Amino acid sequence: MNTIGSLLVKCFLLVMFSGSVTLLKPQSPERRMFQDFTSEEVKSLAQQKKIVLIPVAQIENHGPYLPVGTDQLLGTEICRRAAEKDGNAIVGPPITLGNCSDFAAWPGYIVVTNRTFLAVVEDYLTSLKQQAFEKAVFFVMHGGHNFNTLDIAVSELNRTLKMKVHVASVEHLYSRFREDVMKLGRENINPELSMMLAFKPELVRRKDARHAALPQWPPLMSLGRYYDPALTLDKIAPDGFVLFSDKATPEIGQMLLEKSSTTLANEILKKMTD
Repeated sequence: MNTIGSLLVKCFLLVMFSGSVTLLKPQSPERRMFQDFTSEEVKSLAQQKKIVLIPVAQIENHGPYLPVGTDQLLGTEICRRAAEKDGNAIVGPPITLGNCSDFAAWPGYIVVTNRTFLAVVEDYLTSLKQQAFEKAVFFVMHGGHNFNTLDIAVSELNRTLKMKVHVASVEHLYSRFREDVMKLGRENINPELSMMLAFKPELVRRKDARHAALPQWPPLMSLGRYYDPALTLDKIAPDGFVLFSDKATPEIGQMLLEKSSTTLANEILKKMTD
């Protein structure tokens, strides 16, 4: 083979090899987190009318086997998966503080008053509006004070900000696959434990877990809101919401994460886009 022919063969092989390397190179997952974008990219996302999906969680006791940041971790992961499924949403920085004063019997809490929480929500939405975002979804991984206060804040701000805002909680998502969740309850399987086993197993302290049933609430608490200064959460459930079963598995957790994120994507994000 002459010199020119040999050179052409080498060039051909080099091109083929380079193409193979490109094909074999793992593709980076598409970014979905607000804080991962540059300022110019955020401007472009607003112009594309992306929905900002905002995880809301409290830092509080989750028994001796789960970290105090469990709600934040799981809420953000459900939102991330939902944004990927939807394709028209990004995940905003989570709001990780709230009025979790009922958990103050155990170390590991950060409490802000309802007044402070209202102000944070107002400033958050105002900032998004100033950057030309028009739609937002708050996803609350913990009910109670956060959801109620958030609902009040959004209803008040809606008249002035003129944004489309949806407020939902994990309980709302669970209602779409209620039978699965009820089955876990009958077997004393904690959904959060299962999801953490699937998502962050290194943070689960199984050796510290104790078997326990659901706490017994006073009868009046099942008939609306009941407040009694002598009736604190640590008296109802001495270890917090300790609900553990050896039947909890990563597979159950993966099912919950997938069904929750799919419901959030299909029944809320998609309908806000349409």
